[in-house]
Amino acid sequence: MSDEVKAAAAPVSNDTLVRSIDWKQGLIIAMGIPILIVPSLCDLSVNLWAMSIAIWVLSVLSGFLLNIPLGEMCATFGVAGIGGSIQHIFRDDEKYKGRKVNYGRMIGSLGAWAYFATWVPVIPIFTIMTGVYINDYFELGFSGSSNTLFYLLLGVLIYGFIIITGRKGLEGGAKAQLILAAITIVPILIIVMVPLFTGDFHMNNITDEVVPVGWKWDGNAILMILGCFTVAQWSAVGWESAATYGAEYKEPSKDVPKALMSCGLLCLFMYFVIAFCMYGALGISGINAAGAATLIPIAESDFGNIGGAVAVVLLIAGMVMIIQTAFLGTARTIQIMAKDGNFPYMFSKTNIYGVPMYAMFFEAAIGFIIILAGITASQILAVSALGFAIALGMCMLAFIKSRRDPRFKDVERVYRAPKWALPGAYFMCIFEFFFMIPGLLYYVYDSMGFGYVIIGICATLLYVPCWIVIQWWNTQKHPNMNTGVMFEKEENPQPKLMGIFAIVGAILLFTSFLASWVQVDLLWTHLFSGYQLLTGDSGDFQAFIPTVALVFGLAVMVLEILNFLKPRGSSKAFTAAALVLSVAALALCAVFCMWDIFGGAVKVADGVYIGMAGAAISTVFTAVQVMGVSGHPISVGRKVAE
Repeated sequence: MSDEVKAAAAPVSNDTLVRSIDWKQGLIIAMGIPILIVPSLCDLSVNLWAMSIAIWVLSVLSGFLLNIPLGEMCATFGVAGIGGSIQHIFRDDEKYKGRKVNYGRMIGSLGAWAYFATWVPVIPIFTIMTGVYINDYFELGFSGSSNTLFYLLLGVLIYGFIIITGRKGLEGGAKAQLILAAITIVPILIIVMVPLFTGDFHMNNITDEVVPVGWKWDGNAILMILGCFTVAQWSAVGWESAATYGAEYKEPSKDVPKALMSCGLLCLFMYFVIAFCMYGALGISGINAAGAATLIPIAESDFGNIGGAVAVVLLIAGMVMIIQTAFLGTARTIQIMAKDGNFPYMFSKTNIYGVPMYAMFFEAAIGFIIILAGITASQILAVSALGFAIALGMCMLAFIKSRRDPRFKDVERVYRAPKWALPGAYFMCIFEFFFMIPGLLYYVYDSMGFGYVIIGICATLLYVPCWIVIQWWNTQKHPNMNTGVMFEKEENPQPKLMGIFAIVGAILLFTSFLASWVQVDLLWTHLFSGYQLLTGDSGDFQAFIPTVALVFGLAVMVLEILNFLKPRGSSKAFTAAALVLSVAALALCAVFCMWDIFGGAVKVADGVYIGMAGAAISTVFTAVQVMGVSGHPISVGRKVAE
């Protein structure tokens, strides 16, 4: 076995995962995957009618072409799932030695990030869905801010439960998962299958509603099918999570393929039965009436109101299962990214049981932030499904490279995928990049608008500048670590670090221009963005303030980027100019709030608060930055680099 592979498997202090589970425990941990079908059951049925049943089946079957090659990489290289595999295969430090940018590391980390962006959003999505089902079904009456507080409370309880049960390793998590599986998967199967025996299942609901009324087999229809296929894939191929623990199986050569095959067959059975029985029992009219809560009317029909309550309780248990699956799997993706220098190094640390606790706390923090931001499930879906399609395509590229690259020709394959795996990988790579992703973008555009398409793309591509910053920080604080970009080690890196945080504020400042700055409540609510105020005819100078905020925010960002790229320290001129612009923007936002039009039905809208928050963040960090450049740095406590 090559030195590189030995290095990947070698124990390293307290940042190495422990081989502590077998394939049965991996299967149990991934048993929450079938619950992923629940949020998309209604969406796919509404768009494709009964044809959605075939899409669910095909999506699970595509998982065998995707996950078997993944299983070989995990077992052979001792890496954790899609993210770890992509990073390991594309990392080629010898090839890029002496070059300014290590594109192998960049490509590998981008694939791992796309996978990370797939699973992390699952955590707040299902936390919010849990709150919605509890609130709506039991008529608790929460709304507005009280609803948000309720979601946060649920987050504390759920995340706390997962962290406590998983802190001693995956074995403890698997035991908790087995309990949840026992009270969730079997009863849900009973609920959806009972109509087959009571006469409530009607085959004509499927045969008479194969495609929507007026369906035309044109280009738009094909794109819609591909988009729905990608959304279904986000759910139905999720059983790859069993391979995420590739570095923690006791006997990876046996445990990985067994875990993947058993998970795949379980999902194939579950997804078909749930989709088939649900559609046959409800039909398109019943599905439209039920909305996202498609299982509740079936349960009530089977067992009355008590059955409906049981269905909600079981669904909540299933949601906790999938949150745990996402939580445990993503923590290991973060850990391997940090270990490879593609995420802040502190997240590579594990506790005495080999569990990446810092990564788990980070996931919980992201969940709370998304809940507080009020981001909708549609927005999260746009990011998650696109990220997953990108990650799957790059994973197939990694498998092809692992078979074709001379670096890996002498590697002992402790598990070797069947012969069909390589041509299958070629097919799925082309299918993901050239069919699935365009289809998903059309689906998102048609269902949610162009803005959500931009959100999905940006959420993936914005990682690249973040990765560059991480490489710079690793150069400053971990000089012995191999980095993906060559930077000079600086005597005083604090000003540039503060500038990075200032850029975050600047981004908030200039994007506030697109948000609503004025709200008028008459017969209905009118919202006016910065652009609408600019093109309006108010005549007051305050109407131009959002545009000035846009210009100042962009200027601060450009100045800080130029300062970051400047060799041998920071520029006093750049940092001082950024501070002046930040203070001016903050003052202008305050002036806008004193506009005499406000009062009564006319109110300050969210754009003002976003702009003020951005200007305040930029002001604070540019002020600290200027002091650092002037030789009076402010201590920020312990070494943040860890």
